[in-house]
Amino acid sequence: MIILDLGRSLLPVQTDGEASGAPLFLLSPEEFLSPPPCIPPGLPPYAAQGRIRFCKAEPHAGFLLGTVCVPPKGGKGRELCFAFYLFPQQLVLVAEPDCINALLRQLSQEGEPLRSPALFLRDLMDLLLDSDLQHLESLEENLERLEEDALENTPEDFSHRMLPLKKEISRFYRYYSQLLNLCGQLAENLPAGAE
Repeated sequence: MIILDLGRSLLPVQTDGEASGAPLFLLSPEEFLSPPPCIPPGLPPYAAQGRIRFCKAEPHAGFLLGTVCVPPKGGKGRELCFAFYLFPQQLVLVAEPDCINALLRQLSQEGEPLRSPALFLRDLMDLLLDSDLQHLESLEENLERLEEDALENTPEDFSHRMLPLKKEISRFYRYYSQLLNLCGQLAENLPAGAE
């Protein structure tokens, strides 16, 4: 488990030191199975069989539980998935370390100290969406090229070229629909004091 200080640009909290801001607890899925005493006891599981498959948020007494699963762009790579428990004065992220560390490095370089847990989660979501517009424009350009080829003459491999594009568009449509619902839940059910 790693504890970072949201009040000091995500600096690690020393075990004997105090955080100047709200703590961010990073746990691997294995660590979540037997969390340390600093994590509130009795947290509900974040996903069936420990596998995150979609974006969602659920209100609970005093906190929000959510999962985020970002599809790989271009069908290459792997999904970026994590769970979060948003409390008024702390945030718990459950993720494979290699999955989330690069994002945290980018956020710490932005150097915005004194973030609340809710604002940090917002910044993390913004970072996840950062390059999406470029990816969507690339999909659109590929689709336009395919349409132009089809208008000139129907290429023999039209179906072969169209199928991966349709799958990619469908995958991102589901992702954005789920993300929209997640953001709606966050806006409506933010724990009291978690601005």
